[in-house]
Amino acid sequence: MKKIVIVLAGMVFLFGGSYFILSELNRNETHITENVRKQEQNQKNIIKLVMAVPYSDVPDKDMEQMEREVNAITRNKIGVEVSFVRADHYRNTITLMLAGEEQLDIMMASGNMFIETYINEKLVALDELLEQYGQGIMEEAGEMAIKACSINGKIYGVPNNRDYAAGTNAFMLRKDLLDKYDIDPADIKNLEQLEEVFALIKEKEPDISVLVSGGGTMISNLYFTSLMMGSFRPGVHMDYGRDEKIVNLFDTEEYFEALKRVRRWYLQGYLDEDMLGQTESLFARVRKGEIFAYTTKWKPGIESQDTNAAGYEMVCVQLGETAVSFNTYAAMPYVITKNTVSEKKSMELLNLMYTDPDIMNLMSYGVEGVHYKKTEDGHFTYVDEEKRNPFINNAWKVPNQFITGVWEGNPLTLWENMRKFNEEAIQSCEIGFNFDISPVMTEYFALSDIYSKYKNILENGLVNPEEGLETMLAEMYTSGLSDVLAEERRQFAYWKARTDQ
Repeated sequence: MKKIVIVLAGMVFLFGGSYFILSELNRNETHITENVRKQEQNQKNIIKLVMAVPYSDVPDKDMEQMEREVNAITRNKIGVEVSFVRADHYRNTITLMLAGEEQLDIMMASGNMFIETYINEKLVALDELLEQYGQGIMEEAGEMAIKACSINGKIYGVPNNRDYAAGTNAFMLRKDLLDKYDIDPADIKNLEQLEEVFALIKEKEPDISVLVSGGGTMISNLYFTSLMMGSFRPGVHMDYGRDEKIVNLFDTEEYFEALKRVRRWYLQGYLDEDMLGQTESLFARVRKGEIFAYTTKWKPGIESQDTNAAGYEMVCVQLGETAVSFNTYAAMPYVITKNTVSEKKSMELLNLMYTDPDIMNLMSYGVEGVHYKKTEDGHFTYVDEEKRNPFINNAWKVPNQFITGVWEGNPLTLWENMRKFNEEAIQSCEIGFNFDISPVMTEYFALSDIYSKYKNILENGLVNPEEGLETMLAEMYTSGLSDVLAEERRQFAYWKARTDQ
């Protein structure tokens, strides 16, 4: 009888234990399933955003690697995935996306794109979004810079933290050729002395281009960075924005003298005869040994940045003053468009980008171990010295460059130096003012078209400046130049009066 009891007890234990084990297995299975379900649900709740950035010379596979790593961070922190859009014809691509109501949540609005997109009513006002979801941006960018991206009293963009100041009349020169002909760049103090260097290189190295534009026309790079800064603006403040009087740029003696100088350089053979027909990028040509010098804008770290991109050690000579232009802060702001699927998530993504060093490093330098590595002292450098970094030349376009790592060859204090560089530069009297062209939109775009027709031939020395400038001005005045100048002066006077209160 005792044995029977023991057997029964064992069976109870066995089956009870089995029931317990099975119950636990079922509970665990339920638990696992729930986790999977939650993950799947979370994946469904991921908001997918589209962000346009004007990156250049970055291969698709490298962009894809960067994007995957960025999304690994954004999914975890704010439940967002971002797809980066770029194109060779950035402006045209963006225009088509906005016009076709294609999803475009965030974009960099460079040059005239900012005011044009505003006029087309495609920008989201950011005031409340910044207060609720953009505290990091406000802290990193600062009140003045953010207010500079206002139009008619509302904020429509946030500035990317970078070199707001620009060292004007600056030229980047190949150091190997300077050394070859025993030229000390420190001895070049003015444009006349620089022209002597150009003449020597032209004589000794006849098979290379002596000087090319680093972007825009020769005039925009040499003289008037602080006046127009990529945007068409007939009415400007001279003396690097220190003069509060608005004058017609094209009627000034300074502009005319600049045209004559560039014309002389063209006739002397310093500039490419077929400059307008060039299809290769600047740095591709420099890497091939085809160019001695190009125009640039000086800033801390520019020599290291360009040496990486050019494949030659480059030296910068700055002959003008360092200034912050009227629209530098608003020259390439990040904006949220009305084609967005979520204003809230778009602002959260921007805020994360302004505050997360890992995301900024990815957008500036690519993936660690693939595109760059860290040195023992904390610098970023090449993984393979034979292979250039495809991202670094676009690093100044990211939302907040000041929280990124420092590339080898620069002091680790680079970003502190850059902030000081910005603060100590000449500040235009117009900072914070954005000309609303709506009242004279027809005339403004007519003038912009006229300027576009003449600027490349006129500002690159291809035509006689006396005849070319006279013809352009005559067409401009016929098309309403005086009305546009009057409206700009009226708006500036109103803005200035409110600002001074």
